[in-house]
Amino acid sequence: MIDLFLSMNATYWLILGLVLLTMELLGSGGYLLWIGGAAMATSVVARLSDIRAENQWVLFATLSVLFTLAWYLYQRRRDKLGRERSGLNQRAKALVGSQCVVMAQVTAQEGRVKLGDSSWLACTEDGDTLEPGARVQVVRVEGTKLVVSAVD
Repeated sequence: MIDLFLSMNATYWLILGLVLLTMELLGSGGYLLWIGGAAMATSVVARLSDIRAENQWVLFATLSVLFTLAWYLYQRRRDKLGRERSGLNQRAKALVGSQCVVMAQVTAQEGRVKLGDSSWLACTEDGDTLEPGARVQVVRVEGTKLVVSAVD
């Protein structure tokens, strides 16, 4: 077995990389992708240079760690940005910017607007009084009340 490890050449690394990537396709969840990529990269280096088998294993281990770490850092930053921008399960965020029609006079304290097929409590942002039929835009949501401003 040790002889197999010490006789690794570019073809063996290519086969190992393809096996790992195939196993990844069968559903491991991303764990083998970067290790398979490291095996493929080691295959390329072994093909282009006269690197000893021991050094190929060191290169493979180093590339596996580097590829995995690089992906982890990239994905962590991307996930953090995605959570900040996500409106998932936050209907109020989705309503901001929507246009609606005033149903009952809207003042700084109370009123009613029609948004889609439902009626919402509303108030104006700047203290204006808006008459029924006026088009308004949702500025923010405070609990179950929409804060609106007139659309020019």
